Parts: sequence; structure tokens; C-alpha cells
Amino acid sequence: YLGDSELMFMSRFRDMLEPSYRFLLPPPTILDAVMSKVRFIGLAQTARLPVPAAMAFSDVAELESGIDALEMPCIVKPAYNQDWFWESEDLRSRFGEYKQALRRFDSPRALLEFCAGLPRRPAGFIVQSYIDGPDERIASFHGYLDEQSRCLAYFLTREIRTNPPHSGDIAYCETFHDEALARLSVECLGRIGFRGIVKIDYKWDERAGAYKMLEIEPHYQTWDLLGAYAGVNLGLVAYRHQRGERVEAQRGYGDGVRLWHVSEDLRAYLRGYRKTKEWTFVNYVKSLRGRKHYRVYDPHDPLPFLYSSLRYVGRKVTRLLLAS
Repeated sequence: YLGDSELMFMSRFRDMLEPSYRFLLPPPTILDAVMSKVRFIGLAQTARLPVPAAMAFSDVAELESGIDALEMPCIVKPAYNQDWFWESEDLRSRFGEYKQALRRFDSPRALLEFCAGLPRRPAGFIVQSYIDGPDERIASFHGYLDEQSRCLAYFLTREIRTNPPHSGDIAYCETFHDEALARLSVECLGRIGFRGIVKIDYKWDERAGAYKMLEIEPHYQTWDLLGAYAGVNLGLVAYRHQRGERVEAQRGYGDGVRLWHVSEDLRAYLRGYRKTKEWTFVNYVKSLRGRKHYRVYDPHDPLPFLYSSLRYVGRKVTRLLLAS
């Protein structure tokens, strides 16, 4: 399960699935809390998680009445990612795709104008303090915890670029070591009784002099592939654990191992970083030097890359034919 939709399906039918399948999910109350950004606020307060200040609102009228309590700059996020998977072309053209709709606001007026155009969702939305700084300050903890919340394996990654910049998914990242951040992650997960696969996103807050936790994602990630390249295969650890095999806690992994999603990173540079001058062409090219692994291409297993390339070319040809 690589996304929220698959995870919600497994959570909803876990009692029916467990007799026939082996998998490990967090307790239902914890899973519900980390899946909803609104409920996560309460969990973070109860468990004393190091998160940015945030408030939940049901609609723009409630936001207007409580806007004086908000810190600027800020960012608006839906309770569930799917809430911003727009159902009409008008909404898509107005807000862009989900990740493009995540943006920084520097004034209450701009915030209200944006939220006034949002379609009402039953779960509402949150307004969170925005942490300034380049994308290289975003770090992630990837791990797997057993039934007693004992961490069996983990690795850390640091983002180099995201698509779109500052609010998107990882486009280029590398492994790194930070014992304090790893220890904090394991402690926080143990505090809430977490179990199973997990990814925690952080961003370094220069004002606080500390990492702030942005979210806890309880599902597998594309970037778990980077951990396998670096020496920590979380999927294999989970498989062996669910088979009842003895799994010793793994801590060692390679430092500075990089994974590059070529198409996403090129889009991020051409549409974002190049225009803001955060990455000059020379610096961008320099960042690609050295050995790296690829999101899709693997010389030992080229079929996924070939299939992906053929599909991409097919889509482009189809659009050209339809346009003509």
C-alpha cells in the first residue's frame, strides 16, 4: 500500500483481511489520527510531538472568526489529501493539482481569499505555520516498527529538490545520518504506540533551532527504494517479520546515497527553481555529478524503464494526434 487510498481500504476492511493476509498497521485510533491532518493536531498535542503551530477550521467563516490567532506566514492543507483531488476542470485550473495548491500565505487577506474559493469538505482544513528555508532543510525518517513499537530498521533522507518546489514530492534526495533526529523519531513513535511501516517528514526551523515534524505517513513510499540501495530494505524487513522470522534491529546504511527521479526533477528545475534562481544551471548540473540511482531505470532490471518510456511516448503521440 503506497498511498492513502489503499491504506484507507486496508484499515476499513482489516478485520476481513487479517485472517488471510499478513500485514501490520498502527492501532485504529492512531491510524485515524495520522491519516487526518485535523485529528493529527490533537494527537501531536497529547503526545507532545514537535510540530509547527496549527489550527483546524470547518469552513472559511470559522477561519475568519479565528484568524487573529494565526501566525504568518502560513500554509493551508486539507484534512485528507483526497479532499483536494478536484472534481471539475474549473477547480483544477483555479488551484492546480493537489501539491500545487499547497502554498505560502504572508497576510490574513490573501489567506481568506484563497480559502473562500475552496469547496466545502466535511473534514475541513488546517492552517499551519510555514517554516521558511530551502528544500534541502527537509528531512525524512523511514522505518519499520514491530508490535511493541520497537524499531527494527530505519534510514534518514534529506531532500535536494522537490516538485513542485517547497511543497511537492521528492524529486532528488540522498541518505544522511543524524543520530539525534533518528532517536527523536523512534521516541515519538513509541510514545503513540506506532507499529508497521512509517515515514516522518521534518523541516529544520532556523528560528527554533530544531527540526519540526510536518506529518507521519503510515504507508510504503517510492523512496524506500533508496534505503534498499543504501543497505536497509524496509520491504524485506517487513516481509521477514510478518513471516515470523527473527529480525535483528538494523542501523547501518550508506551515507550520501542518492536517488534521482529524472522527469520530476527536470520539471522542478525548469518550472520552478530556474525561475526563482534558487538553482542556477551550473549548480543544477553540478548537483548531478557523481554516482546515483534512478527512480525507474536500473541496468539490472530495464523492463520497468522501457515500459514507462513507451507509455510516455504513447501519451505524447496520442495528444498530438488529438490536437491535430
